[in-house]
Amino acid sequence: MSISNRDRHCKSLFNNKLKHACITLAWALTLLLTQTASALSVASVLGSGGGDFDPWNTTRWAAWYSGSKLVKQFDIDCDVTLVDRGGSANPWKPDVSEHETGRIFYFDNAGRGKTFDGNGVFIDVRPDDPSLTQLYSSWRWYDLWDELFGLNNCFRISQGYSSSYGPTVIRNLWMKGFVQAIRTSFRSSGSYHPLVIDDCDFRRNEWGVYLSGSDATVQNCGIKQQLKGGMYCGAGSGRNYIINNAFQDNHIEQVGNYGDIAMDTAYETLIENNTHQLSEGGSYHCGVKFYHNMGEEDTYREHSPHDNILRGNTFNGYSVAYDIGGRMGRSDGYDLTGEGRDYVSYNLFENNTITNTDIGFKINCPGNTFRSNTFSNVDLPFVLHCVFYSLTENVINDQAGDNVYYWFVASDYSSYPPTGSPIRMISTAISLSPTSSFMFGLIMGPQIIRVIAGLLRWSLRILC
Repeated sequence: MSISNRDRHCKSLFNNKLKHACITLAWALTLLLTQTASALSVASVLGSGGGDFDPWNTTRWAAWYSGSKLVKQFDIDCDVTLVDRGGSANPWKPDVSEHETGRIFYFDNAGRGKTFDGNGVFIDVRPDDPSLTQLYSSWRWYDLWDELFGLNNCFRISQGYSSSYGPTVIRNLWMKGFVQAIRTSFRSSGSYHPLVIDDCDFRRNEWGVYLSGSDATVQNCGIKQQLKGGMYCGAGSGRNYIINNAFQDNHIEQVGNYGDIAMDTAYETLIENNTHQLSEGGSYHCGVKFYHNMGEEDTYREHSPHDNILRGNTFNGYSVAYDIGGRMGRSDGYDLTGEGRDYVSYNLFENNTITNTDIGFKINCPGNTFRSNTFSNVDLPFVLHCVFYSLTENVINDQAGDNVYYWFVASDYSSYPPTGSPIRMISTAISLSPTSSFMFGLIMGPQIIRVIAGLLRWSLRILC
């Protein structure tokens, strides 16, 4: 690496870390600005009946612009359909360099029950356009804000429930170049109004969809090529539906924290009939990663991921399809508890199809149920990783002939796989005693499952 490239790389790393540390402050300031600024209603221009919407028309929407720069958000309070622009051949690329609130469109209570029809329009706020290959090999060299992402959100939704309206709908739109293309807001009290995100495509964002509430349905979407992950189900996220979506290449940064879907404290969510497709780059790919937030931003989340149902999903060519307790045993400075433990329990995994994958289910936490899953060319269908001193009450049914492996200490997995790519992300930072000190519990149905490893002390209960 030349001196100039090395300097550019170091400068980029510093800038990225500094700017990410400021995101929370930026969101807080954005909220303050939004609360103090007068809202600009789309219905005030289109009429309450809505209609054809051309937000790139700087004459019609002059109040939202400063010269050629888009500076204000569009408050959606009527049904709108974007005017056709010819698809990918003519994307809308607004100049958002001086935007006041950090999101193009905003739904509050005035927009409950309204439909935003994107009509196949592409919205692209990326300052630069590197190829996927360039991103995989050198994303750290890019300044995240000046070169990869132009704005926080395409949509921000903050709506309390009302029985007087049907669901709010966002559909048929392409979004590129946002930190979180669609973000739902956390509410400290009250219920959330139903939201449907249908037939949308997300590319080259940091995150595609970020859910911080309930009653959202994400369906029939293409969620691909995000830097960190495809979907984040975070603070206050529960009772959502993620159905019939296509995922691919959603962890370009390859540091192992995330995947296509991150389930951080999410509960009572249905993830069904999604397709996790063979990647076009990178060496580490995780389908769904479960973990309990340990205290980022000095906040310990109120829930652990529990009572979720994951069924009928397909995976092809992944390092790990399901990583259950992905932060178990990690020694992180932000862990408010100081215990290094993850909590993921009472989730059901059934009728999933996993092919050409290193590990099907990487199980670090107790109390989950697995049944009727299908494997083809999978090295390790089930791995029970006893990071601490016991791993009990997991139920495996209707998996006749599928191997179950267990790991306790580093020597159990240090040679797997030869590249080490999946394991470098999930190895424990805790120093444990020999395997004779562990307790292992597995509940299985009346079929034969091979448990592979050396000697250990374990309990086995048969469900009849």
